[in-house]
Amino acid sequence: FTFLSGAERSSPFLVEDHQIVIHIDSTRLPYLHDRRNVKLLKLNPGLLFPWAQRIIWQDVKLMKRRMRNDLPVDYCQHFEVTTEKPGVCVSFQSLPAHKFAIGQASAVTLRNHCDAIIKAAKRRPTVSDDLSVLSNQCDHYYNIHEKDTPESVIFRQEPLIDSAFMAFDMRRESCRMYIGRLFCSWLDEIHCYSDRDQVSFSTAFSSSGLHLARASEGLSKGLTIYEDSDGSPMVHFTSPVCHWYNHLFSTCTLTVLGSPAQNAPRVPSDQNKKIRVSLIVAGTLQRFLFKSTVEKVIAPLTASEIEVDYYLSLSTSKAKAYRADAGYTGHAEPDIGSDADSIPTLIESMLSQKNAHARVISIKQDIDIDSDEMLQDHRARAKIEHPNEDPDQRFPVLDMRSFALKRTVVANRNLLKLHLAVQYLWREAVRHESESGHQYDYVLFMRDDSLWLSKFDLAKLLVAGDHDVYVPACDARSPPLHPQEINDHILISKRSSADVFGNYYSTLFETDTQKCMRRLGFKDRGCNSEMLLKFVMEEHGIDAGRVGQGLIPFQRSMQVKLPDGSSKVCFHKFCQSVQDPMVTDSIDQCKNIDWTAVFQ
Repeated sequence: FTFLSGAERSSPFLVEDHQIVIHIDSTRLPYLHDRRNVKLLKLNPGLLFPWAQRIIWQDVKLMKRRMRNDLPVDYCQHFEVTTEKPGVCVSFQSLPAHKFAIGQASAVTLRNHCDAIIKAAKRRPTVSDDLSVLSNQCDHYYNIHEKDTPESVIFRQEPLIDSAFMAFDMRRESCRMYIGRLFCSWLDEIHCYSDRDQVSFSTAFSSSGLHLARASEGLSKGLTIYEDSDGSPMVHFTSPVCHWYNHLFSTCTLTVLGSPAQNAPRVPSDQNKKIRVSLIVAGTLQRFLFKSTVEKVIAPLTASEIEVDYYLSLSTSKAKAYRADAGYTGHAEPDIGSDADSIPTLIESMLSQKNAHARVISIKQDIDIDSDEMLQDHRARAKIEHPNEDPDQRFPVLDMRSFALKRTVVANRNLLKLHLAVQYLWREAVRHESESGHQYDYVLFMRDDSLWLSKFDLAKLLVAGDHDVYVPACDARSPPLHPQEINDHILISKRSSADVFGNYYSTLFETDTQKCMRRLGFKDRGCNSEMLLKFVMEEHGIDAGRVGQGLIPFQRSMQVKLPDGSSKVCFHKFCQSVQDPMVTDSIDQCKNIDWTAVFQ
């Protein structure tokens, strides 16, 4: 069922897309703002659906989540694990230590949550509640729980939730009674104070007569249960780590609570199990290099009886290069021909010959970032904050030096297009996992211009150490990497961390780029793409292994079409390592070639 207000219908019920849409006449509801009115629907599950045995409430905002793991894949299984298995009446999602929940604070407390709400609301003039009321409400709650009472003990345990997702078991009379009393008290608080239900929840919950079960005292187990005076489990708080902000809701919840999640990260446990690897490649047709990937990556992998799937997204439009004045970028050409219509068939044939599978081959004119809602919202805010600037000037990369302004806008758009294309491919890969019943063990996120110079040996790479993701060390590069940078030319990831990189486009919009900038100490520059990647890895607790170039023997390169019709390959972006260096004497770096003389 979906509740919808503001639309006139001859009938209040309509079946749309497998949902029963219930149209609500807002004029007949008691409050001025729908934000407060919706709480009457949200917090009355037993009254609205008295016949239902199991009820799940999900805010409509969650339907806009872009990442697969943000929502349950199987709602019945989710209910079974979070509610039925613990034997509770209701399951809540704990509030995580995230900037959207507590701002820059480190602890998940009601005070920090209130402060974060007030700070965010000051930037949104359309909020319906009075911020002074909200501030007084938070102070009032702390004041009434100063004394050591049973209610105060529960309140001080900071039982904070995200009310956007709740599961109710209505089959027992005791559960129906408890949920009714709890939610009636909760609605009383909302009626008297602000319409922020998450702020009033801890006070309503602390007065509901429950106490923390002894078996729940170890939060690391991910099982927090509150029981009544008879010792019956009543409420379950899912681990805050599993919150959708962390893009783990559908897998982490099931994994933490001991149920085999269909999409939970795993690695081969049986030596006889076939290893599965996917290659995710995105970029432009003009710069696409494919032959070396087939011969030096895919062929060695399949020869080792590793199953390989290939996902490709290319745009045919000639995107403006970040450094368009390099003298050669406009003369780049692909190494398998430039006929976009015939390339998919050619790629499928070349992969088939190496016993690999072409899962997605997408070749289109351009990657449409302008229609993306997240970017539209970000651009709208940017125009308000910096009306005289290009809305893409400061995100995701910030460089306000006068000579870098135009090229930074180009770089930002190219970066967003790249990662949106990668995200599309990744979702297709995850969908294939779900349909096939098999998950990839490793994922290679590669650029379009990858030129492999010798055979890639996955087993040899893994011997270098157990890491979540492997990247070229690039520690012999000139100029050297900044201490806050990590090479982003390729990512060889375990499946357990691949969602972060596959959904990197969406992750960027949830990343505190200002926090990344603050650790640099620059006034006119923020984090570049390699700094952002390192920052995101650290924020997600991903262990990156920096290995020698000889273990990942490739360079980002370009095949340049010369005036006489021949071609020359050069290293477009060069990396080298101190240990396990790669021999590259036979190919020049593009920057060292006099292109003016070549094209005169």
